[in-house]
Amino acid sequence: MKKLLSIATLMLVALMLNAQAPSWTAQSTNFVAASRGIRWISIPSSQVVWCTAYDGSGGGADIREFCKTTNGGTNWTATVIPTTQIAATMALSTISAIDANIAYIAAYPTAGTVQGVFKTTNGGANWVNTSTGTFTNTSSFINNCGFWDADNGIAQGDAWGPGGTTQLFELYTTTNAGANWAVVTDANQPYAINAEDGWTTSFFNATFAGNKCAWFGTNKGRIFHTTNGGINWSVASSTFADCAGSIAFTDQNNGVAICINGTSGAYLGFSRTTDGGAHWAAETTTGTIYKASVCAVPGHLGWYVRTGSDPNLTTEQGSQISFDYGVSWTEIDNSVQHTEVSFLDRDNGFSGGFSGAGTGIYKFVPGSVGIDFNSIEKNELNVYPNPCTGNFSLINAENSVVNIYNTTGSLVYSAKIGNNKSFSIDLSKQAKGMYIVTVQNSKGTKTQKLSIN
Repeated sequence: MKKLLSIATLMLVALMLNAQAPSWTAQSTNFVAASRGIRWISIPSSQVVWCTAYDGSGGGADIREFCKTTNGGTNWTATVIPTTQIAATMALSTISAIDANIAYIAAYPTAGTVQGVFKTTNGGANWVNTSTGTFTNTSSFINNCGFWDADNGIAQGDAWGPGGTTQLFELYTTTNAGANWAVVTDANQPYAINAEDGWTTSFFNATFAGNKCAWFGTNKGRIFHTTNGGINWSVASSTFADCAGSIAFTDQNNGVAICINGTSGAYLGFSRTTDGGAHWAAETTTGTIYKASVCAVPGHLGWYVRTGSDPNLTTEQGSQISFDYGVSWTEIDNSVQHTEVSFLDRDNGFSGGFSGAGTGIYKFVPGSVGIDFNSIEKNELNVYPNPCTGNFSLINAENSVVNIYNTTGSLVYSAKIGNNKSFSIDLSKQAKGMYIVTVQNSKGTKTQKLSIN
């Protein structure tokens, strides 16, 4: 089922085109048409990134455009796929790239029934439907595709069947790079709820400890998951009425889901699982809720980045990072509209924006963020940002007492910190100058200087 992107992700605000935070470098996607937003990002290596696009002007046009870099974002090429390859009655959802030449796109129908998983082997110059014979029912609708490696992949569609309680999701797997697709048998997946369907881009797949895992959300607030390459599936409630938002996992057990209403775009809540999706629970997270996208940072357990793209520029534009499985969040920036976000590892990440003069996508610059990743990994106290204007966060200060003193030794702030990896503090009413931050717990005392400018 096509996700009706909310107004927060559809509208392009011209004021934001030239703004950028110091932690992200703006790059030009080079789309010819203005206001192309980034729908999905696939990063197979530090040099190669593929992205699908959508109409971010607010007009809601369905397009068949993608962009790609093969030099880490220094240069991007944007391509309109000819209608002789992907018909004008289709639009693009997720893209799964293997390298600079090979990639797969899920193309869903905007009219008629033609759809499928399209593959390129020459860098996007030509696309061929690999899934002929699949998604051919009158009620078929492909939502997403994802590949775990060069040979093994999955295609996920809506539920279909006689109706009532006898509908099943249309799921296919391939073990030979799309040359053949096998339908997931009825006995290997739970029945759909009446009128239950999936959403484009409410999907995540990754290989954890050798297990080919995938998850997808539905309009009934449920999240399906597999741990064996799509052969067998289970399902659980996200605890919210709809799950059209972003899903991400940091390992096979720990994952998060941004739950939104896929029709209105209204934010419903943030859900977490610690058992691979067998159970989900609502999580009240700290800070501003950014709901555009969330991704894991591979190689770092419990690390997530989430983004926001509020067109009103008042409540939700920017990005945040969590080091404790999504419980607490530290602001990276709050002055750029970020759509989709994806990280290859700690140092290589990209977030989508809207095309314009010299922009369209943002590359993460870890050295300029102000967060010392090495000290965080060593569980050392980190004050971010520093210098600041009075609003900052303490990272790795959980289960402690924090005291802050000015240069005369007077105590200006004191608080107890619970089990939060990141803790926000507001000293904006204090005078500019240097301060001493002390954090004390049963393990000892940590001290850092803080500069308020």
